[in-house]
Amino acid sequence: MNPKHIVNSFIIVSVLWAQSPVDNLNVDFLSDTITINTDSLTFELMDIHVVDNRLNRGKVFSISSGDKSDTAEFPDSTGLQRLKKVFLKLVYRYIPIDIVYEVDQPIAELFGDTSASNGDSTRNSLVINHLDFWYDKTLPKKSRRILNAQTQLKSPTGEILNEWEWDIHIKRNKKEKLGPFSGRILEQWVNDQHAAIQASIINPISPYPYERMLIGRSDIAILTNGYLVDWRISFAYSKDQINRYRRGLPGFGFTYQKTIRFETFGVGESGKQEIKRLNNRFIGRLTYGYRWGTVRYDWDKFDNLKGEYWPFVKLMATVNAEYRPQFHQGVFAGIGIYQGLNVWPKIIPLSETGLLLSIGVMLR
Repeated sequence: MNPKHIVNSFIIVSVLWAQSPVDNLNVDFLSDTITINTDSLTFELMDIHVVDNRLNRGKVFSISSGDKSDTAEFPDSTGLQRLKKVFLKLVYRYIPIDIVYEVDQPIAELFGDTSASNGDSTRNSLVINHLDFWYDKTLPKKSRRILNAQTQLKSPTGEILNEWEWDIHIKRNKKEKLGPFSGRILEQWVNDQHAAIQASIINPISPYPYERMLIGRSDIAILTNGYLVDWRISFAYSKDQINRYRRGLPGFGFTYQKTIRFETFGVGESGKQEIKRLNNRFIGRLTYGYRWGTVRYDWDKFDNLKGEYWPFVKLMATVNAEYRPQFHQGVFAGIGIYQGLNVWPKIIPLSETGLLLSIGVMLR
């Protein structure tokens, strides 16, 4: 691009702001703060001593990454300001920032009594050890912001009586601001915690700190005419206390298939994972979705096709059982069935079935 054109474009953008280029450089794009107003929210107060045991205790709800377009305010305008608004929406979409979520009162006060307990107190305590509000791309688009938290019920002597690992995500309404939306999730978490204490169901207690894990997994399908390898990696919270849940496929990974007549390279994949705990040691996993990419073939054998590569689209589903105990850390493995349906092109067999072998690792 001609340097003169770059300079001219920069001047035009500066005129839109009616500011000098130096003034624009002073704009802070590093972080934004969203304050949650609790006046319109309803919290079930608890008759229990509450302790906020987080590092960022107090009014801070969470600090997580996002983009500028989700926090910027664009008031109604006309003329040149409207053009500026369109430009900002486009640019802000690609500016990563830290979003600080805070509540207009300390988090612990949303639950109930935070007064200090004396030495002869006979009341149990609800301890908030972890709270995170982050963006999970494996969820549906309108519910990708998810609240993960860990709370414990402790006796006056410090004994852990119960533990909860929270995983809450709700659908965001159309054009709903991030502040009210995060307030609704916070409201649901507090009220769900109240209901959980009333239910008196004892959960298994994790031996590990509650934090996101690195999960890597390879699925190897042994086919009649070759093999297929699907490798995925994700960074997510443990779901050890949940007996059944659904997640999208991790977006980072690749797929490779090798047969006698062709080989494929998967460049994209979309799908879901349905996971059900079978017992304390095993889970069942159903994965389904579709893939797309390129197929490499011997074009001398296909007179109607030109070139060495051709796009492909495939539907796939797998079902397997995996050795993955509750609160597992380290290697896991499984066995199951793979089923593929090749939609296009015709040079690939329409259907393929194979034995599925899975192996992976979970690092906390």
